[in-house]
Amino acid sequence: MKRILLLSALFATIGLSAQTTHHIDNWAMGISNQDASLTIDQGDTVEWTWSDTLPHTVSSTAGSTETFDSGTISGVGETYSYTFTEIGANTYQCNVHPGMNGTITVEEVLGVNDVSKVTFEYYPNPTTDILTINAADVIDNITVYDMSGKLVMTADNAGNSNSKIYMQNYNAGTYFVKVTVSGQTKTISVVKQ
Repeated sequence: MKRILLLSALFATIGLSAQTTHHIDNWAMGISNQDASLTIDQGDTVEWTWSDTLPHTVSSTAGSTETFDSGTISGVGETYSYTFTEIGANTYQCNVHPGMNGTITVEEVLGVNDVSKVTFEYYPNPTTDILTINAADVIDNITVYDMSGKLVMTADNAGNSNSKIYMQNYNAGTYFVKVTVSGQTKTISVVKQ
């Protein structure tokens, strides 16, 4: 059982850092550079959706951190997706209409720092109603995610070293609780029965 929970925690932690798909829904003539530019986390995906019938590409330009190219696509509702894995700026354009351009800026995922320095206890696990977290230092923040990576709860702890998460209204299943103590973060797996 411990092995399954540890594997689940590992995959969920990886999933949390690579779960977001960002949408540029108006990839068409006239889109502004601002509307075609995003700042995302490393591992996130961007999906462009064509909103006119003209042929367009989504193509990285010289100096882009990553190289990507949709090829020429035509048709309202057509899409192209790309997952960004490297930190940096990715300038791109439509090779048919170079005035359609933008920049996808990829930032490092802010997540687990040095987990060996994070010390706290939590109980009971599994739980049916209240999860208690007691830390040696001040708890800065607690966030709870479900198995799909959806944010369920976030809370600042107002300078306390103890916290209670009331889970009685949560659906049964595994949750990932990200606890930040004195600026260091650790993610734990908690089963709600």
